[in-house]
Amino acid sequence: MLQQLEDALVNGDLDDRWTSSLETWDTTPVERAQALALVAQLRDQFIEAARDIEDEDELPTTAALEYIQLKSRWYRLNTQMNYQLFKQGEASPDVQYQGTLVSQLLAEIEPFIDPQDVSRITQFLTDPIIVPV
Repeated sequence: MLQQLEDALVNGDLDDRWTSSLETWDTTPVERAQALALVAQLRDQFIEAARDIEDEDELPTTAALEYIQLKSRWYRLNTQMNYQLFKQGEASPDVQYQGTLVSQLLAEIEPFIDPQDVSRITQFLTDPIIVPV
């Protein structure tokens, strides 16, 4: 599984898709470089952890945990963007770029997770248990 994961995230066409996605936005070269660096760092940290673990029985759990973290980040970015749109009439380009790129990273990780687990994760993140403070 580790090799397939690396192939999907590092050796595949993900970087090209990230670059192409950013080219459809009205971005400067600096903005593109910053957005790409951020998402590449997220991806690379996950790959590094997976290489350290490398236990075939543990990798699906590791992939699910990464998926939860990234999906949470994606939900936060979308919520932030929606509130910016509501309050200001426009969303921060940085938030939009990050949301787009994280979404594409999620799509590459998702096939390595049991579909029922993906559904449960999505359900939990959509309707989390909120403990009053």
